[in-house]
Amino acid sequence: SCDVQKGCVNAPNQATCTDDDACTETDTCKAGKCLAGKAKSCDDSNACTTDSCDTKTGCVNAPNQVACSDGDACTEKDLCKAGKCVGTAKNCDDGNTCTLDRCDTKTGCNKQALSGTGTRSIATNIYHTCALGWDGKATCWGYGLAGTFSAKAPAVFQQLSAGTYFSCGLTQYGTVACWGLLHLKAPMLGQLGDGTNKASVVPVDVKGLAGVAAIESGPAHSCALKTDKTVACWGSNTLGELGNGTMAPQTGPVMVKDLKGVESINLGVNFSCAVKTDGTVACWGNNNKGQLGDGTTQVSFEPVKVKGLSGAVAIEAGYYSTCALKVGGTVSCWGFNNSGQLGDGTTKNSLAPVEVKGLTDVTAIASAGSHNCALKKDGTVACWGYNN
Repeated sequence: SCDVQKGCVNAPNQATCTDDDACTETDTCKAGKCLAGKAKSCDDSNACTTDSCDTKTGCVNAPNQVACSDGDACTEKDLCKAGKCVGTAKNCDDGNTCTLDRCDTKTGCNKQALSGTGTRSIATNIYHTCALGWDGKATCWGYGLAGTFSAKAPAVFQQLSAGTYFSCGLTQYGTVACWGLLHLKAPMLGQLGDGTNKASVVPVDVKGLAGVAAIESGPAHSCALKTDKTVACWGSNTLGELGNGTMAPQTGPVMVKDLKGVESINLGVNFSCAVKTDGTVACWGNNNKGQLGDGTTQVSFEPVKVKGLSGAVAIEAGYYSTCALKVGGTVSCWGFNNSGQLGDGTTKNSLAPVEVKGLTDVTAIASAGSHNCALKKDGTVACWGYNN
């Protein structure tokens, strides 16, 4: 203020002020100076951010990658990513064909004892379907070889896969047996894997194959994921779908070149894909519509990395397109899109992954020829693509 006799008067006050430190708040004036108030709390109550304060900009809540808990007992290896806590689906399979293995989001894995008959799982392809019973036998029906098929005792089947004119079964001992090819239209390309090009009305052992954890079949080829996380394939190799660097069909298993650390596999029409431990995906074989996802349409006789994809936990291959389920429950697809099977709201092909629009909280995916479906956490199902 100004006094008419004394002139200017600068009297200390206790007004609010700013001390130019963005990490304090409720700064107040005292004795003519702006004194720092209490330290600002930057805690956002999110375990997946590291909270700090910058004196110029204020609170910084930077995403971290520490271990966390997402509150879902059906996930494990929960890890912070992009500021959110996400985990991978827990495998509740105890390897016992006499228990029904399920997961409850609150209590975790449940083992329900089974007795008698019933269906454990199914495998389908274009013309036929097979059901795996809890007794370890396969019952098949449709176009081609029908009936009930058993592994050589004491082995029983624990998983089935179905090709166009053949079927395969994985036993509890890690061996694989295949049967079929009796239809007149069936091409003989070594699909049974027993070292011959002959059909069989009973399961025959895939030659020299052991230590198998899972199997998958395409129209005319099959692949086995081994317990050492490598992959072996056999059958048709028209466009390099066996991944061994050649185009020659194989009547017995050959190793996929330079492929290690595999968690799961899935096969399409003349191409194959694998999810790796680090969450990336590798594909090989036919690529005429960009289904390998490497940004090109060049066929590849060996695995190539899907461009820009991370956090994958499962893979599904269709005729000429591929989809991946990612950590956090979203889905990305790539390849042929003539019927909207990529789910991005267009019918434009994509040589690299695009995210399915508006789809979240997905726990599993399945692909057919030109359409895809997703199972969500709440038990509902969403589908997109061909719907004539």
